[in-house]
Amino acid sequence: MKKYITSIVLIASTSMFAQVGIGTETPTRLLDINGNLRVANLQDKTNSVDYTYVLAADDDNNIDKVSIPAIIEDATKQVQIVKNIYNATATDNTRIVQCGKLSFRLENSKIYMKLNNEPISAISFVYGGKRWGAISASTTTGYSYSNLTLNFSTADWNTYKNIDTTFSLREGAFVNYHFIVPGDGDMYRITASQLKNDDKTSNYSLICERFYKTEE
Repeated sequence: MKKYITSIVLIASTSMFAQVGIGTETPTRLLDINGNLRVANLQDKTNSVDYTYVLAADDDNNIDKVSIPAIIEDATKQVQIVKNIYNATATDNTRIVQCGKLSFRLENSKIYMKLNNEPISAISFVYGGKRWGAISASTTTGYSYSNLTLNFSTADWNTYKNIDTTFSLREGAFVNYHFIVPGDGDMYRITASQLKNDDKTSNYSLICERFYKTEE
């Protein structure tokens, strides 16, 4: 009886770590399928910020994940556009716009930014901000411009920071800011707006455009 148990354990262990082939006797990966694949009841995650990869196959039909921003970047090499437009009673800080080396979100009617990767040293942004429409609590129409700065260190690069402490989004407001990541050369244009939808909700938009540096 002991011999039989030992044999079963050995067979189970071998099967657990073996490559499995479906339609092929010579699998080259943990699961190797020579044929069609059908998957049903998939959930639509189009608007989810948690899904940033898609499946792709190489010339040998090996399937792996590829970053969606990387696909967009390779396809255009001129401009990358990432946007988040939604209808709500207030700004939603869970709706992230990840664009190139920067990420943005709206929080308490203000625009916040962070770096996507830890820098080698501290980074200082110097940029301009333009505002139209309801630029203050007492002004329904108007225009203003400011030169602004924002600093990130190797300790707080992953912390969202308010890019314009003097301004908050209001109904009818429209703003944009222009950034260049030091040492990078690509230009980023951030546009945000708030338009009244009904008595309770507004249409919020946050759009990032990344313009690639022209290759010399």
